[in-house]
Amino acid sequence: AFTYHAVTHPIYVRSSSTPQSFDIIFFTGQSWVLLDGMQSKTAGKSLSIQEYMDNDPEFLSILNSTIYFGTNVSIVTSSVVYAANSHTPLGLRWFRMREQDPRLPYNYPTADESRPVQVTAECATCNNSTNPCSYGGICTANQTCDCINGGSGALCHQLPLGDAICNPFFNTEFYDYDGGDCCGGSCEGPQCGLGG
Repeated sequence: AFTYHAVTHPIYVRSSSTPQSFDIIFFTGQSWVLLDGMQSKTAGKSLSIQEYMDNDPEFLSILNSTIYFGTNVSIVTSSVVYAANSHTPLGLRWFRMREQDPRLPYNYPTADESRPVQVTAECATCNNSTNPCSYGGICTANQTCDCINGGSGALCHQLPLGDAICNPFFNTEFYDYDGGDCCGGSCEGPQCGLGG
């Protein structure tokens, strides 16, 4: 069997709001790339990303055309071949892809470092030691956060301040008394003061 160098690293996936559409970040052998809105063409089936990768006959050919021709690349990191952090895209700078020369037989996706893109990549899988849930959230057995104190987001990192619901965890001076949600004189909205 032929082994793609790209799949020796993890493939990171974000589900899109469009059914059977995925945003994928993977390593090309020299940099990390983001493929935006990859579509599964397995007709009539609602597939998870794992099923898509295992069953869609076009998946590996899409990775191959991305590695050698830069097809479908939305953004790319600078080269990390010799960098210590080549095993993960976390903490890297992202750029638009350099314009390709159609006369060349291969157009590996490379970064145009004059066109940076503001991107923050975060691991959405929690781990109590290395990637804990924020603001008292609990990392469950399936490595997702239970945001028991009102935070939101994959790691409970988004504060619920100013949402017109009083969250006792944030009802401190440090959090401006839940953004005013717990104070009758400063809270506005129909949910004002609920929960506290």
